[in-house]
Amino acid sequence: MTAEVINFTEEEWGWLQQYCGRLPLSPRAIKRIVNAFKLLKIVWSRPNRHLRPEREVQQGLVALLALSAAYPTGMRLLFSELLERSSSDRFEIYAGLKKRLGQMSLSQEEKIGLEINLTLIPISLVLLPELRVTFELVRSLSFVAEIGRDPAEESEPRA
Repeated sequence: MTAEVINFTEEEWGWLQQYCGRLPLSPRAIKRIVNAFKLLKIVWSRPNRHLRPEREVQQGLVALLALSAAYPTGMRLLFSELLERSSSDRFEIYAGLKKRLGQMSLSQEEKIGLEINLTLIPISLVLLPELRVTFELVRSLSFVAEIGRDPAEESEPRA
């Protein structure tokens, strides 16, 4: 593995600074986002079923990691809904989340936070069928360190 894989480019570093500086994140959450992004870069550099997405998609995936750390309930609901869709469907992530936000059972604080910070997701970000496995990986990395979270509760929205 080369240093190019592990080190962030100036552009990638900018994404991390923008998202982590704007969202209400603890130092531990920021470290988790950075490490998750490094893992994604390693996965994308190796021959496997995870295709390296275009730069805008990579940026969107980092935004999803950061939003998941800041607003886990809302983002968990979004990820669940996206992954329930047919694997052949395209899904516009920004538009889909914006549309569903009003229908989600979230705390007022989380709903307002997501509404304000939704613009971190590139408007043109689309979940394509060939990126589904990578999207599932991002979902897994987003919630891997939630202590005390029962996976059985995942389908039950919290108020």
